[in-house]
Amino acid sequence: MTLVLGVILVGLFVLAAKEPPSENAQPLDAWAAALFVAAVGVLVAAGRRYPATVTLVVLGLSVLWYTRYTNRLMDIPATVGFYLLGTTGDRARQFGVGGFAVLLLLVAAATSDVELAAQSVGWTVAAILAGELVRSRRLLLEEYAARAAHAEAERDAEARRQVAQERLRIARDVHDVLAHTVSVMTVQAGVAADAVDRDPGAVRSALATLRSAGKDAMAEVRAIVAVLRGQDGPAAMAPAPGLAGVADLAEAARAQGLDVEVDLDLDGVELEGLVELTAYRVVQEALTNVIRHAEAGRAAVRIRPGPVGLLVEVTDDGRGAVGTGPGFGLRGMTERVESVGGTLTFGPRTGQGWTVSATLPTRDSPAGGAGDRDDTHDDNDTGDRGADTGARDADTGDHDNDTGDRGAGSGKESEARP
Repeated sequence: MTLVLGVILVGLFVLAAKEPPSENAQPLDAWAAALFVAAVGVLVAAGRRYPATVTLVVLGLSVLWYTRYTNRLMDIPATVGFYLLGTTGDRARQFGVGGFAVLLLLVAAATSDVELAAQSVGWTVAAILAGELVRSRRLLLEEYAARAAHAEAERDAEARRQVAQERLRIARDVHDVLAHTVSVMTVQAGVAADAVDRDPGAVRSALATLRSAGKDAMAEVRAIVAVLRGQDGPAAMAPAPGLAGVADLAEAARAQGLDVEVDLDLDGVELEGLVELTAYRVVQEALTNVIRHAEAGRAAVRIRPGPVGLLVEVTDDGRGAVGTGPGFGLRGMTERVESVGGTLTFGPRTGQGWTVSATLPTRDSPAGGAGDRDDTHDDNDTGDRGADTGARDADTGDHDNDTGDRGAGSGKESEARP
């Protein structure tokens, strides 16, 4: 850009030199060319780096120019110098150098043409203002670009957060479905293996339960996959499990030898669909943990209105906690409950057994329902909860690998209960 500017200025000098001189005007000669080239050269070489100093140098060259010549060609590099000074945004230098130039022009006006001096003052001020305008526009464009980059970064961060939340939700759903079903199938397969030679009726019953559990799990997994694929078929539109399915959970647990008592009281309670699904999953996971790890004979499921919402409580008479920290089952329950605005506590009972207790919001509870809660903190604040209340949760790897690698998982299960 500076090279182009220099070429243009030199071309203007050549054109001005060819013009016939006016009356009493000194024609442009080698000395004029030297002054003009010096002014253009200093602008090109250091105009943007040292605009104030360069402008003063050009002013000095202009004074030398006008002591001998009347041609206004020297105003061009002077105007460019003031423009570059305006682009710096340095008010002190702008007023200092500009004021000095105006002072020189006023002195010149006292000894020569006043109108010409006034025009020069106008061009000086206009050049500085033009540079300031260009600078302001550049800063404005830079600010717009920074805002756009910041907005894009926020959108990317929000997209990553939503992806992480969705991944966590899917992990919870898959864990709830597979952990419960695989537990039922494992137990029933063990019953069938033990009774294959002495009780064909028990074998048939165990295999029927195993088949039913597998079909139920496949249906739920198909529904999850259909939602992920964006399909609108029957699987995707299937209703989510609710508290009406608690009786089926209890019946499945009884089929595995656990005596389950259910106390379900929903009189006057209005629940959102997501809260009802959460209550169902809490009961499902808690009963699965009892069957897999508690070595309990009895369990009780109580669902009733509480002081601040719906109380979901699962207790058993098993061996309690012997591990050092929660795994993914209790962690997933905690995340799921907190995502709808509820709270979850778990720990050993006085005497013997274990308690899992969840308080979930109802439509008329102070929590205001699941829709008012932001679960952005779910990824961070649930991992340490189990260390304060007890350790019962075996990790997801134990659940998922139990059908094919039971021996590797049993060691962990003897140390911690989900």
